[in-house]
Amino acid sequence: MKVSLTIEKPEGAQVPFAKFTLSAGGAASEDAFRRVLTAYGLPRRQFIAGHALPIREVRVPLRAALHACGGLGKAGAALFADKASQRIIRESAWACKATGLYPFQKAGAEFLRSRRRAILADQMGVGKTIQALAALDEKKAALAIVPPIVLGNWYAESRKWRPDLAASIWKRPYSVFPEPGELRIATFSSLPIECVEERTRCPFCERVAAIEVEEREGPPFDPGTYSLCECSKDRGGCGQRFARAEDAPLVNVWSGERPKHPVQLIIDEAHYIKSRKAKRTVAARAIATQCSSVWLLTGTPLLNTPEELWSLCQAMPGTSAAGYDTAAHDAFGSWQKFVKIFHGKPKKYGGYEWSEAGDVDDEARVRLGSLMLRRMRADVLPELPKKTRRFLDVEVDERGLPPWGKPEQLARMSDDEVLAECGPERSLSSVRRELALRKMGALEALALEHEEEGEPIVVFSYHREPVETLGARKGWACITGSTPARERTDIVAAFQAGKLKGVAGTTGAMGVGVTLTASASVAFLDRDFVPAQNLQCEDRLARIGQTRGVLVTIFQTRHPVDLRVRDVLARKERLLESLDLGEEEVATEVAFAGKRVTP
Repeated sequence: MKVSLTIEKPEGAQVPFAKFTLSAGGAASEDAFRRVLTAYGLPRRQFIAGHALPIREVRVPLRAALHACGGLGKAGAALFADKASQRIIRESAWACKATGLYPFQKAGAEFLRSRRRAILADQMGVGKTIQALAALDEKKAALAIVPPIVLGNWYAESRKWRPDLAASIWKRPYSVFPEPGELRIATFSSLPIECVEERTRCPFCERVAAIEVEEREGPPFDPGTYSLCECSKDRGGCGQRFARAEDAPLVNVWSGERPKHPVQLIIDEAHYIKSRKAKRTVAARAIATQCSSVWLLTGTPLLNTPEELWSLCQAMPGTSAAGYDTAAHDAFGSWQKFVKIFHGKPKKYGGYEWSEAGDVDDEARVRLGSLMLRRMRADVLPELPKKTRRFLDVEVDERGLPPWGKPEQLARMSDDEVLAECGPERSLSSVRRELALRKMGALEALALEHEEEGEPIVVFSYHREPVETLGARKGWACITGSTPARERTDIVAAFQAGKLKGVAGTTGAMGVGVTLTASASVAFLDRDFVPAQNLQCEDRLARIGQTRGVLVTIFQTRHPVDLRVRDVLARKERLLESLDLGEEEVATEVAFAGKRVTP
């Protein structure tokens, strides 16, 4: 069989369509037509290699055709090779016109917008959140599922970059699915797991429509009972009865309120939902089946073995009408084929042994490329500023904090008076120390993310206790005022040689005299009350020998002291940086409370 394609746009039509025609041809064409059927929403079981098909011609939306052929490499590209098709594709493609984005970020937004199922796996600091927000269609509803640590950041970013969308943080008892023009942001822990039910997949029609009819006694040679199920016609099933066995496993199905309009779903830090049995995974994947498009954001798509990549792709539902396939099947065909192209071999006692990354076939990269986009900071270095600052809003329990005064007293103080009160044994020092300790959970989550990605990180704090806590982590070291000079030199050398996962230090002890260019990511649990000292700390990484743009992460709370100190430091640091006559290029990637801090 052979597949030919023509792209047509009738006069007056808003959207072009692709027409696939089937004739005699080879195996590559069979695969192409199989993927076309899947993209169009037809069950792939209708296609049987070597037999006549009931469908000889299929018309599909252009976007579905591009998705269908994107993973076929040369075979797929050949279908779009003629000049007329290329012209229509260029004229019909959505272009990101958002202002303030770098060219590579616009390309990422266009990648997401052109696909119903996609993974944006850019390295940390490239701006995945901004790209996903830019890709959203303002005429559709949008839902973002994010970790609690970045909830405030997502809300602030959406208000800054997409003021045309009505952004809100989802809370019960309202529907988790928004209306057109709305963006609802929910955390993994808040998802309505009670709206997910376990149902049985029918082995005859392969629909998740089977219900348990009764319990029956097993045969003498297999004592016990088994479940007799019926594929309910009321749910669109075939009416067949069968005993639930290995060929009819339980499937998690969304049973709550259905969305009234097409929903665009974004799942941030999608590696959180790799474990199939975790409640957050069950709820997120069930919600994904109700959404028209699903985009996953993660900086660590694969930590150890290719099995994790398959699991990540399974988090997105497939495009077949039967509703049981996943994006993993769309991209790779089957688990058996996935194992083959990644050179996996079954182990004697279960599990698989995988080849080294360098041995992966080109086919694996091509098929994965149809679904996933990944850029490293080094890849986009010419477009990145020398330093990018982001402020992460951390929710902390403010009960039991040391006394510090009243907000109106803080407002009447000058900038210099505020900084003076942050010094040792002054009125604001004890509350700043306690706030720093209560932000440790968020910082440790960031450290773990870097460890999983294999990316070293540098952490600063004005206070000694958090630094020593981080230094006790496996593969870490710390530098404080009591660290001997020889030991300090050895720690820096080990970090620069790639022997440490991270290094933590106080702003006073590690802020000068060391070079830490092995990392391009620095985090401040809390900052020094001397503005110049904070800039010195950042420049331990942003100096000669650094080959990547440096990402500066600053943890903040909504406490009045933290907010006031942040604003004072921002004004002082802008003055100091202006003395460099523009030699230091700094951008603020993430807003705090929706306001961009411009250097």
